[in-house]
Amino acid sequence: MNNHWSKYAAPAVAALLALVYFVMPLISKPAQEMSVASFGELPAAYGGRFKPLDTIARTSLLTISGRQSVRTDEGTYDASTWLLELIAQPERAAERPIFRVDLPELRATLALPEAKRYSINQLMEKRDELQRQNQMARMTDSNEQTLFHRKVSQLADQVSLYQTLSGLFNVNVIPPAQPGGEWLPLGMFSQPPSNEFQRTIVTGYHTAFDAARAHDARGFNRVVDDLHKAIRVTAPSIHDKARSEAAFNRAGVFQRATVLYLLSGLALMISWLRWRVPLTRTAALLLIVTILAHTLGIVTRIYLSGRPPVTNLYSSALFIGWGMVLLGIVLEHFFRSGAALFTAAVSGFLTLMVARGLVTTGSGDTMAVLQAVLDTNFWLATHVIIITLGYSSTYLAGLLGAMYIFRATLTRSMNKDESRRLGQMIYGIVCFATLASFVGTILGGIWADQSWGRFWGWDPKENGALIIVLWNALILHARWGGMARARGIAVLAVAGNIVTSWSWFGVNMLGRGLHSYGFIESAAFWLVLFIVSQLALIGLGAMPRRLWRSELAADAPSAQ
Repeated sequence: MNNHWSKYAAPAVAALLALVYFVMPLISKPAQEMSVASFGELPAAYGGRFKPLDTIARTSLLTISGRQSVRTDEGTYDASTWLLELIAQPERAAERPIFRVDLPELRATLALPEAKRYSINQLMEKRDELQRQNQMARMTDSNEQTLFHRKVSQLADQVSLYQTLSGLFNVNVIPPAQPGGEWLPLGMFSQPPSNEFQRTIVTGYHTAFDAARAHDARGFNRVVDDLHKAIRVTAPSIHDKARSEAAFNRAGVFQRATVLYLLSGLALMISWLRWRVPLTRTAALLLIVTILAHTLGIVTRIYLSGRPPVTNLYSSALFIGWGMVLLGIVLEHFFRSGAALFTAAVSGFLTLMVARGLVTTGSGDTMAVLQAVLDTNFWLATHVIIITLGYSSTYLAGLLGAMYIFRATLTRSMNKDESRRLGQMIYGIVCFATLASFVGTILGGIWADQSWGRFWGWDPKENGALIIVLWNALILHARWGGMARARGIAVLAVAGNIVTSWSWFGVNMLGRGLHSYGFIESAAFWLVLFIVSQLALIGLGAMPRRLWRSELAADAPSAQ
């Protein structure tokens, strides 16, 4: 009975708990006397698209504070609660220290006291100096701007965003009286509008803010419910999508998937020491539940944005991770060694961590409106998806190569059979990567010909895509020609991580070319650190085989 429990029941229970972990946020809203969550579901037109107030609050607070919650003496509350306080009780919100000023030089220039965060009141006391420094930064040529100039401009933009939200200026929450009309900001109505429908909405918002100010939870909830009913009559699809997006925000699918990918990897690591069968099965079921949730999260983003899955750097990280996990599970089905399962778990965790970092350092809105040249669903659904699958498979081959190097050089777990099996995995994935990256690059050239009138222009992004194709082809030819076997293609696959990272991130940091859509300056440090780590791995893999710890060292020419 105990054996049956450990082999079958325990993994099933773990998978069921993982499923509950994903579903619980969807079936229960936060316990609040005042239904702030329902307020956050109200739709608005902002930043070029329709979104719920919850998304506006989250992205704005993330831009200002670097996080999506506010910590106070009374406790921690979410972004929608912060936005409601900002509008209904601006004096109270103005005392909240939410602006992060990390640069000591900027703090000294503005004569700010030593602290981690500052309130809007503290910054307004230094408004004149901040404006003067911001004007000087804006007048400085972009190539000559220092970190101080960029931080000054960033802080000025954050203050401007705060002021915009405080009166809902430029946040269009008032729907048109007739479907298809223009949405309007609440801040433009100093007097109730003449149109009866819009007057109802404007009055409803002001009544809700008055109720929040008076801590009248029942009155607030009733008015917010009436607002939902009124808006749904004139804009049902916009209203329903806004509610869905707010629920998706609360669910935190990708954050939860990150945790479960990590747990799957840890279960597999423990299984190498003991309880191999039950823990391997538990990890496999956890991975299946997590990849299903990962898939559902991507599908939900497609529904909400009306776009294919990859439209920016953030979504590319989600999709690359999804592809790596899926390919790893497929490999495990054929080879049954546990190695592919472990690389799937690690790749899912790492790519979702990268995605999280991109949210923190970016604009916050991960479904922002596309640049005009990218605004074509056909090419986003063909070229972009295929080229991103090329990234996924090349990275997976590199991760398998890293596993080979670690196990062969630092542990005693590698033998001839395992070496051959891992070599076959890397070879199979590289074959797929070569096909996907080649086809994706050709499709990209056709898209470029339609958009810019030339198939190839030696743009940095185009060069990066070509290098990936050539590098994968080099690995295949090295294997076919007998120049590289299991260890050789493992080392070459790790080098493929550098090539792919340059195409994915590096070319955007150049700030040149027609493909620099996702420039993030802070990513440069992490890119360099990653490249250094891969070079160290390559050096480890190139170490003379007689120095390896695994039994493969016995086959080295000088082993005798």
